[in-house]
Amino acid sequence: PNKGYSDIWILKLNADGSKAWDKSLGGSSFDFGNDIYPTSDRGYIVVGGIFGNDTDATDTIYGAQDIWIFKLNDDGSIAWDKTFGGSLYDAISSIQTTSDGGYVAVGTSNSANGNIYDSNKGGADLVVIKLNADGSKDWNKTYGGSGSEQGISIQTTSDNGYIIVGFTESDNIDIEDGNNGGKDVWVLKLNADGSKDWDKTFGGS
Repeated sequence: PNKGYSDIWILKLNADGSKAWDKSLGGSSFDFGNDIYPTSDRGYIVVGGIFGNDTDATDTIYGAQDIWIFKLNDDGSIAWDKTFGGSLYDAISSIQTTSDGGYVAVGTSNSANGNIYDSNKGGADLVVIKLNADGSKDWNKTYGGSGSEQGISIQTTSDNGYIIVGFTESDNIDIEDGNNGGKDVWVLKLNADGSKDWDKTFGGS
């Protein structure tokens, strides 16, 4: 059943496209899912956003819009869930499994407090969260400049690091390759511990 205004809706389909099961998760406000990825135990890791305290989230609610990451079993039941954020709007766009059995996720954070705060550079920052297999936080990093940044997608690399694509509106602080005008494509290579190896910007005026 629908929990409220907008729920996260997850459908598992069989090979012929028929529905195996579906789940709606959320609360009375606007909740949404952004990415899902299969896990080695035939379950799924899901990221989305939640508003308010009257939700299916069991972890702490931090602010206006929190990041909600939850692990599903193969039947769609929730194995565990975690919330991340601060007093403002925070969201995750992409999540992947990692070689150590954990997860890595990328998105954007407007907050300068809470449990994903590393250091706010100005506006919205690109945020990266590394989780252990049980959903506990391994580390988190924020990258950006005085404008707004967002991470759109993340993949693991052969050296156990990470490659991220997103956008930047800045030309300072963590944006070392310059800005070509307005909003640029921003690509970052991170080391295994989340430190930045290099970044590149691409775009026009």
